[in-house]
Amino acid sequence: PILMFAQQERIYTSLEDIEQPDSVFILSLSKNRLDTFPAQILEFRNLRELDLSKNKLHSIPTQIGRLSNLEVLNLDRNRLDSLPQEIGQLHKLRYLKLSRNRLYHLPASIANLYNLKELILWSNGIKCFPESFKNLDTTIEVIDLRDNPMMLYDDQQSIKEMLPTPTIKMDNVCNCR
Repeated sequence: PILMFAQQERIYTSLEDIEQPDSVFILSLSKNRLDTFPAQILEFRNLRELDLSKNKLHSIPTQIGRLSNLEVLNLDRNRLDSLPQEIGQLHKLRYLKLSRNRLYHLPASIANLYNLKELILWSNGIKCFPESFKNLDTTIEVIDLRDNPMMLYDDQQSIKEMLPTPTIKMDNVCNCR
């Protein structure tokens, strides 16, 4: 048990160091200039935290849903313009970080992430939320929507009506009509 705990706290920073896929719990491949999602990651069934921030990823494979133990997914600062619907299969996900990408819409399946506590979408092209997101109201704690084009006063009001419980970070706007 002590060895297992030690393995759970080890942070892998390279795919080359990995001998046993089931021993990978935390993987940080930040700042590796990756332009494609490494398929090897999909073999890590016990993966809890995945950091692929500050790369050049254009897409996430539909097989992402296989990572059923994932609790933290950091995809900040990539070149993502969409996410697969299968991201909604990550039922243990608590933190989803998507800042500084090229996302214009989000899959409705994110509403299936009933353990999600934080959804960070700062600096994207988000224009609207799927209606299904109202299912997250009682579970999600923070949504960061700063620096997105949907941040007109009416847009902000409709988001607050859909999600009255969480803290929603938005840009300051005026009701200038």
